[in-house]
Amino acid sequence: MTTRQRRFAGRTALVTGSSRGLGLLDVLVNNAGIIQVGPLDALREEDFRQAMETMYFAPLRLTLAALPGLRASEAGTAVTLSSVGGRIPAPRLLPYVAAEFAAAGFSQGLRAELAGTGVSVTTVLPGLVRTGSHTAARFHGRPGAEYGWFATAASMPVLSMDAERAARANRPGRGAGPTRTGPHPCGEARCPPAGGRARHDGAVARPRRPDTARRRRPAAPRRPSPQRTERDRRV
Repeated sequence: MTTRQRRFAGRTALVTGSSRGLGLLDVLVNNAGIIQVGPLDALREEDFRQAMETMYFAPLRLTLAALPGLRASEAGTAVTLSSVGGRIPAPRLLPYVAAEFAAAGFSQGLRAELAGTGVSVTTVLPGLVRTGSHTAARFHGRPGAEYGWFATAASMPVLSMDAERAARANRPGRGAGPTRTGPHPCGEARCPPAGGRARHDGAVARPRRPDTARRRRPAAPRRPSPQRTERDRRV
């Protein structure tokens, strides 16, 4: 059996086993990641392949295997957890950024493809979350220096968010509106703002301000123009 055949058999068995034990498949959540940190000159093609295999091809294969069950449930949902790095690139994370862009593009394209079929698709793009990712990241170039800045950014409350806040900010179906984001520690990407909400496609929207804050000041009375005043006098 080839590697491709083993992968197909594995994901098919996973979906089939879940359906057999729990009934129709209602929700699929794709959440897997790997981070390689370092300058481009220190990265190899294999680093990019590993990132793409983990964060793009794995969700792709599992989604394709699960689609028949999601369609059969008539109200299935496919969720892909990408990253804000899949929308706005950050430096020294190029394999991660490339794979997350691919994952986000697939998920958003899938939503357009499945429109009207009864299967909904949600793309979640959280910012930097304090999950201890720096302890499992792979560092290249000058590993000590790369670990220093990445661990600091991934651990500081001001620059990153805890998992509970990320879950609240990215919960689907909690409002809509223009997307706004907060600063990212690298200065190149964006994170969901405090109190932000997620649209169905995973984009983060700030909650609306209270009506009192949105009231406009009353317009100042208009001054009559000199030409009109002179004409009224002649009349």
